[in-house]
Amino acid sequence: MYTLATLALCLSLVTPGAREPEVKWVANLAGRIYCSVVIADLNSDGLLEVLDCDSEDRQLVCVDSAGKELWRYGGAQVFSIRLTSAPAVGDLDGDGKQEIYLAGGDGRLIRLDGSGHEVWRLPLPGNVDWSSPSLLTAPEPLIVTGTNNGWLVAATPDGRLAWERHLRGGVGGPLGLADLDADGSQEVLCPGGDGGNYCYDYRGGLRWRVATMGPVDAGPVAAHLRQGEPLTLVCVDGEGAVPTETPVENMLALVEAVC
Repeated sequence: MYTLATLALCLSLVTPGAREPEVKWVANLAGRIYCSVVIADLNSDGLLEVLDCDSEDRQLVCVDSAGKELWRYGGAQVFSIRLTSAPAVGDLDGDGKQEIYLAGGDGRLIRLDGSGHEVWRLPLPGNVDWSSPSLLTAPEPLIVTGTNNGWLVAATPDGRLAWERHLRGGVGGPLGLADLDADGSQEVLCPGGDGGNYCYDYRGGLRWRVATMGPVDAGPVAAHLRQGEPLTLVCVDGEGAVPTETPVENMLALVEAVC
């Protein structure tokens, strides 16, 4: 039996001077878990709910802050293969209620409401394993995900295809979002199975590609590593190699993010 443990809630119970966190509750799932939990107030009651995928049983499971199961979505009647990408939660349509976006392993992008009811589903041009949906908010709301066969797909909150772009070698892992050039519009950072880290604008236009030594399985991150320095893109390739001549600890490649 595999266990869903809400680490964030457990850590919230640590008191000053305590040696170990107190485990408040445990929810048992029947299948293996591959993705991270998502914690959000899904029903606007002021309390947090916990979402995670019971991957082998192909179900998205929601439990409340006391560990009580509220609902499940999916199963073999909905998904033909396991669920491995984490859901994403946000209010993209601006109605004050949280939406849930889920990329099915069998190639569908699905929107649920906070009660687990399906709102729409959009067919994708390929299966999704590790590229969890990312929610772009500026300058307009979009849901972006990547498929195993190399399609980067953006959809609108009402379930329409906004754009899709093809990458050689597949999308290797989770996407990143950041306003790299401080123009008020977020860019999409995409790890490529062909050894490249790609940057697209919110319309799907390719801004640049950074080559690495091998397939990229982990999503890039943009951050100000030191105060006063420009935004830096942090990425690593699947071979554990640094793709620049700059010596960097922990096998990270630091590439100045200038679009």
